[in-house]
Amino acid sequence: MKKITYLIGNRRNRRQAFKNLKSKKHSINAIVLLAVPLPIHTVEGAIDMPNTILGRLTRAQEISGACGSSTYVSVSAAKMTVVNASITAYKGAGTGTRPGLFRKMMNQLNMLLNLFQEAANDDPVNSIAILESGKFKVVEANVHQKHKFDAKDGVNPGEVILTAPGGPDARHFHEWHISYDNVKFELIRSTLTATKLVEGLTSGAVVYFTHELIVKDVPQGISQVIKIRVK
Repeated sequence: MKKITYLIGNRRNRRQAFKNLKSKKHSINAIVLLAVPLPIHTVEGAIDMPNTILGRLTRAQEISGACGSSTYVSVSAAKMTVVNASITAYKGAGTGTRPGLFRKMMNQLNMLLNLFQEAANDDPVNSIAILESGKFKVVEANVHQKHKFDAKDGVNPGEVILTAPGGPDARHFHEWHISYDNVKFELIRSTLTATKLVEGLTSGAVVYFTHELIVKDVPQGISQVIKIRVK
């Protein structure tokens, strides 16, 4: 019996799918990669440090523990040693040295935040999960929107205008696909803009379109299929 596995179409699962399909020992006959929600705007993290001494220590230890064990970002043991040393120093500080040691501890925590923020920027699909894996507060997590795009009739017969989320942006690249049977999809010429005019179609024909946004060379997942009868 044919075995089909459905996976979310993020970078990690795409890599695993290709690996499994190449393996002769693997029992899966087909792997379907599903489109994933896409954060439309930038996601940023924050330390969100409390005002009390005990609260600051608790927060710093929480971030340190999470960053040291994150499955998304690898932080070297040497860096974690420096971070934990700054937390220990702040814990034992007196009234006179506490302000200076607090700044040093914050510098180390910001170093960790920068590592996680860079990883989040490079992987928009998993950006929120990356920041939360380090126990950072997500301060600009816009509502996830379904990766949708639209198709409408063009001005002239045989034309269809496609529009999609994302871009135009120097880091954004749009791939458009067309099908005449909703089975085999062919790549139309890609664009840097979020709109595409498809010309030369047969009036009255039923066609299907999909779209995929590429951000910094990372595919974001194929959209839903749009069916339209050409004017």
